[in-house]
Parts: sequence; C-alpha cells; structure tokens
Amino acid sequence: MADKPTIRELMDAVPVSKSYAALIRNGQSIPLNLAALVFERTSWRHPLISQLSDATVLEIAQKQPWSPPKKQAA
Repeated sequence: MADKPTIRELMDAVPVSKSYAALIRNGQSIPLNLAALVFERTSWRHPLISQLSDATVLEIAQKQPWSPPKKQAA
C-alpha cells in the first residue's frame, strides 16, 4: 500500500482545491470515481476503495472518469 499522499501531492495528481485535497487525505466521503482517480495517479487507497481489487478500481477510473463539477451561474 502506498503512503498517504500529502495535500500538495493530491492537488498535483487531481484537479482539486487545497481544502478538498485535505478532506480526501483525511478519508472524508468522496465520489467513488474520484477515489479511483486518486488511486490511479498516486497508488494510495482512499478508505472508500480499500476493499476493492486493483483491477476493479482501475476499471472504475476508466469507465467512469471523474471531472471537477462545473461552476454554477450566479
């Protein structure tokens, strides 16, 4: 199992803010496809995917790619 990435490493690996990277690092609830992307790019397993096989996680990352939410118009 890979070491837990730093907040900066998470921000560099996936397009998230510093505050959201901190939530991810602390094991807060996140979308499954984001947890898969984090694993794909850092080899770290968020608690959400800790029981899934590598193949399953990578399949999720491939078939359900994560992208940041679009900003809503004011």
